[in-house]
Amino acid sequence: MKKLLCLMLQLLVLLPFVAVLLPQTMSAEELGEDVVEFVLHKRMIRDIDYNDQFEFHENDGLAISEEAGITADIISQTVPLNGATFAVYDMTDYYHEKKAAENMTSREFVQQIAEMSRNNIRQLITEERLAQVGESVTTGKDTVGGLGDGIARIQVPKKNQDRDAIYLIFEESIDPEIGLNVDIDQTAIPIAAVLPIYHPTEPTEELQEIHIYPKNVGYLRDPYFFKYGRQRGTTEKGRPLEGAVFALYQMIEGEKYYLDMAPANDLKNQWIKPANNDPLNDKNVSKFISDKDGLVTTGQRFLPSGTYYFEELKSVEGYEMDEASKRIEVIVPESWVDAEGQPQ
Repeated sequence: MKKLLCLMLQLLVLLPFVAVLLPQTMSAEELGEDVVEFVLHKRMIRDIDYNDQFEFHENDGLAISEEAGITADIISQTVPLNGATFAVYDMTDYYHEKKAAENMTSREFVQQIAEMSRNNIRQLITEERLAQVGESVTTGKDTVGGLGDGIARIQVPKKNQDRDAIYLIFEESIDPEIGLNVDIDQTAIPIAAVLPIYHPTEPTEELQEIHIYPKNVGYLRDPYFFKYGRQRGTTEKGRPLEGAVFALYQMIEGEKYYLDMAPANDLKNQWIKPANNDPLNDKNVSKFISDKDGLVTTGQRFLPSGTYYFEELKSVEGYEMDEASKRIEVIVPESWVDAEGQPQ
């Protein structure tokens, strides 16, 4: 038996954007008067850390200070996510046509873009012939401002000819090498931004470096099963066994690689070959122990799509391990929904 919890990313930025991407090596002080820089802080909130008291950061264009980050939930209860790739499209013409045709405000336009499905955004890009500007950018370690991991910098001109520029930032993919199963087709909301953006306490000061903290909630796929023991030769259900020890492995090029003891807040899984081919006694191999109800769970570890196996390493006193308990299959599907659109 396995349990797969859906993943939802909430991403809504009411900072209206379009763009020609410029070289990504200038600091804020080096930017020209005609250029602004968007700094994306891509962070992941684990489902187990999220509750009704969680306070999302209201984007104001400024970076969260180190002191404020101690108490800000978006920093203190999240981890940065590398490997998210974004593309930028020029939508200045589309913005003005849409605004004039429907008599909408900039805020209403941004909200409308945020509520569009990714398929509809793709269709919009094609039908309106929105041109991608520059190369796609991927979040990683910040080498410009020293802001750490999960950062992507996008430098863009303020103007499209004589008009304030409008930008669409679209999350294209999550690098599979990070070891996460993130379904962005279902959850990654597109971002629209309209320039200029002003300092929140200095309304006449245009920001040249604009920080954006997308709001993300990550719901994990959490495989589990129950360990029961029964008398050999009987067909009874048996009773739950507490204390059986399991590890999780996957087959890589015909060999077993086991899930290692990464910290609980580490978003990237590591798979290792156990020392002396002895996963039970290798302290670096993650162990999962059945509880009083016989429940065995991965402890809310993210798993990308693929096939995995629980292996019983040590049974409960008085019970023997059978071959089936050494290869309990777990399949994480590539899609979060089936052909009928139902969660799987």
